[in-house]
Amino acid sequence: MSDTAVSLYLDLLKRCIVNQIYQDPGIRSPWDERGDGALTPFDLKARLEGGGDWPSQAHTMIGRHRLDNIQMLVEDVLRTGTRGDLIETGVGVAAPPSSCGAF
Repeated sequence: MSDTAVSLYLDLLKRCIVNQIYQDPGIRSPWDERGDGALTPFDLKARLEGGGDWPSQAHTMIGRHRLDNIQMLVEDVLRTGTRGDLIETGVGVAAPPSSCGAF
């Protein structure tokens, strides 16, 4: 498989993991105490930076920037032949290494 195909696949995978492809519908913010029922719209900038929004459907909450960083680190481990394993040590739904197998 060419480097271009691999890059395109990983880009698509990350877009799907953060739900950048379809984008979340507006949701009622769990910390909103106004009680007026206003919905918080999808915020692409916050989703890309990570941690700045509350996804209703995404598979992770860490954002695209952090996924790119994880990819860079995993690729470095593979390139340098560093021995060992990757382990998911996060809590909740935002545990990123569960997607490391694709890298």
